[in-house]
Amino acid sequence: MESRRAMELIDAHLDGETLSDADAAALTEWIKQNEKQADDAFRRIFLHSYLRQRIQTLGLLPSIEGETTQPNLRQLDGGFDSPAPPTRAYRFTPTIVVLIFLAAILGGLMLPSVNSLPRTRRSAPFAYEGFDYAPYDAPVVENEWPTEGGLDGMNGGLGFSGAWVESGNLVSLIEANPSDHPWTPHDMRQFGMLGYSDRFGGILASSGNQLRTSAGPQSITSRRLDVTAAPASLLDGDAIGADGSSLWISFLTQSFDSSGDGRYAYLQLGQNNTGLRIGKLRTAPSGNWSVAAVTDGAELNLRSSDKPSGEGVLIVARIDFRPGAEQATIWINPDLNQPPDDAQSTLRLPTPDFRLDQISIAGRYSTDFDEIRLGANFRDVTPIAEKPASP
Repeated sequence: MESRRAMELIDAHLDGETLSDADAAALTEWIKQNEKQADDAFRRIFLHSYLRQRIQTLGLLPSIEGETTQPNLRQLDGGFDSPAPPTRAYRFTPTIVVLIFLAAILGGLMLPSVNSLPRTRRSAPFAYEGFDYAPYDAPVVENEWPTEGGLDGMNGGLGFSGAWVESGNLVSLIEANPSDHPWTPHDMRQFGMLGYSDRFGGILASSGNQLRTSAGPQSITSRRLDVTAAPASLLDGDAIGADGSSLWISFLTQSFDSSGDGRYAYLQLGQNNTGLRIGKLRTAPSGNWSVAAVTDGAELNLRSSDKPSGEGVLIVARIDFRPGAEQATIWINPDLNQPPDDAQSTLRLPTPDFRLDQISIAGRYSTDFDEIRLGANFRDVTPIAEKPASP
């Protein structure tokens, strides 16, 4: 579809005309093709909204009670709802075009440049890994854990500058159905795939399979970030961590059980073995989900929650980069409907000054990880799945 035709269809939709199923599907695919086309579509929508608001302000068009000027759109991934036009929608007819220019002459209305229009940024992580790779299809036996392969060379997701690299003496695996590989009746993961639903029924969007760390010492699975995919406000040279910025991270995780005593499996953020570790930590004897700062590979400032690591959880973290020490705030199983307050956080700790250009998942006690997201705000890393329509 040509851009001109796409804009015509958007205008028609905003004017209350019903798009055909074919046109609605074609327009949805055009928007999804690339970021520029998505931005062009949203700018067009807000141009209509801006002009209508200004015309009403000048008194040239009365507001109609109960009228809506919002486009009848689903989220970008869902597309256009072709059968249902906006309620009592406003139409940009040739007469209204004349009114716009009349307003410009009589009321001093200056039509805005595209850059001055309200901008909308679709909530989305700049880095995402859902581990949608082919699963490991052989029996998983602790004493025969694979030593080659794993995720090495796998290059899915988005926001990374290269593929996953395995550097441990054992490798991680891709698990598609945890009930296929229960080591013992006590393996807490056998009840299903990782997922999360909050107390209001909001369900975290998820897809694909999940990563499983090794059961013995040790798997280390690392991947470089494409830092240019992050917002410019987060960047400090060739890494993430500009003072005054905040980075949000989320992921799902669950361990074989809640044993501590040196057993570990964690997500590490940082570079040069300095940064932040979140997960099941070797220095947490309780075996509960914990967080610690890392300097030269050593864990310090350990904080432990009351959540056992054998329990599947959604972990959300915010790193506030500051001059000197950074501040990390962790929430376990937060509500998804709005950003949580700091007062509701599960754990908080200062960390050494660090920058971020890669993530690593290390383990020596088989633990599953999934849905890793990095973003500039809470909504970027906690998308809520659309509920299926009622029959």
